[in-house]
Amino acid sequence: MEFKEIKLTITPLHDQVAQLSADHEVIGYAVKNKDSELLPASIVLPDGKTLNDYHCMGCAIKAASKHYLGIGEDEAVEASFSFGKSKVRDLLLAALLTSLADDLTAKSRH
Repeated sequence: MEFKEIKLTITPLHDQVAQLSADHEVIGYAVKNKDSELLPASIVLPDGKTLNDYHCMGCAIKAASKHYLGIGEDEAVEASFSFGKSKVRDLLLAALLTSLADDLTAKSRH
């Protein structure tokens, strides 16, 4: 069994886009999709190609990390996350609250 450790940095660039960097190298961009025909999240690689579309941002970021490490989609990977900076923690909390508000708004319209 082989172990690899990377430091993944998530830098918000826009409300819908975050830059993903590993070991000070841009590995892609996490994008929240507004198009209802696409899955909610996508990863765009630095060369502009779309890695894939995913059902959640967590899966998208995990896939970008696996792609960077050269791990196949079907291979197991264990990830532990540390949210050391309060800005990142606050951003994630804001995203969760926004998602919850969007869900509640959508349900009240039906």
